[in-house]
Amino acid sequence: MTIDGPLHDRFFKSTLGRPKRMEHILKAFLPPALSALLAPGSLVPLFSEVVGDSLDASLLDMAFEATFGERKTRIHVLVEHKSSPDPWAHFQILHYLAELWLRDKKESRSPIPFVPVLFYHGLRPWNLPTRLSEMLDPPSELLPFVPDYLLPVIDLGKIDDLDIREKIRDFETSACLLLLKHIFEGARGSLRAFLQETNGKNLSRDIIISGMSYVIGVHHLESTAELSRLVNTILKEEGMSQNVVELWMEELIQQGVQKGIQQGVQLGIEQGIQQGIQQGVQQGVRQGVQQGIRITQDDTIRKLLNKGQLSVEQIAFFLDLPTDRIREVLIEGLPSQNGPS
Repeated sequence: MTIDGPLHDRFFKSTLGRPKRMEHILKAFLPPALSALLAPGSLVPLFSEVVGDSLDASLLDMAFEATFGERKTRIHVLVEHKSSPDPWAHFQILHYLAELWLRDKKESRSPIPFVPVLFYHGLRPWNLPTRLSEMLDPPSELLPFVPDYLLPVIDLGKIDDLDIREKIRDFETSACLLLLKHIFEGARGSLRAFLQETNGKNLSRDIIISGMSYVIGVHHLESTAELSRLVNTILKEEGMSQNVVELWMEELIQQGVQKGIQQGVQLGIEQGIQQGIQQGVQQGVRQGVQQGIRITQDDTIRKLLNKGQLSVEQIAFFLDLPTDRIREVLIEGLPSQNGPS
């Protein structure tokens, strides 16, 4: 299975990248000696901390200011989506941290400690050492002189579902973790884990939209109708309430996705009939439908872009359109750079 890193990154960052949810994850799955020092409520996103091309494209970095004990520091959560562990991850992260310290020097700041954490999301379990020195395997007499650090690794695939549910007290965080963990099992497997965690609970809109677009994108579902049928099947098999489907579909419609397409078809038929009076009903309906869908798609795309809740790729998934089509509408809506003469 080919892993589309950007799709997983977008879902992780938009849902689990929020400070409170990230705190739940770190408190639950960091080594106990480290998690005990993390002060509750101390995570603050540092959006300016990413350094150029120091990291491989497969690694997503999210930086936070954090308080460990009584000391303020920075924690970097590096997320890796790969089919198997990367033996160069330790070295890439060390290079990255060195770049951050050198930037401190350039900006006349005193260097402060960084705590790197690798969140590993892969098809195969993490089977590499966590210490850099173990990767280098130097002779014992050289060990005291070799640069070294311990890399805390959170391997999502190794964490039992029950542990996720018990250790993560926030059900939205645990639901996103379970969806992420089971995403490689196909649309049915990932949705089943997600539904089992969220049944009977009120999900926030960002979780619904991000989660469903994630499943649609990774597993190339043809439409939200296909998603709805799949969810309904799982709910019947599990004996769960089907009200959740109505809620999810309502949320998607409120985003203008399904409603825009339906209105476009209706508008196209109406325009086609009018045009068909003069040019022939069959040809008019066909052309009218196409024209109406095009017009309403453009209007729907603009509305979604203006709301700023979905990325270009997510809008393309929902509308089943090429990303270039979405970017075309986006560019058309940008103000002209040609000033008055």
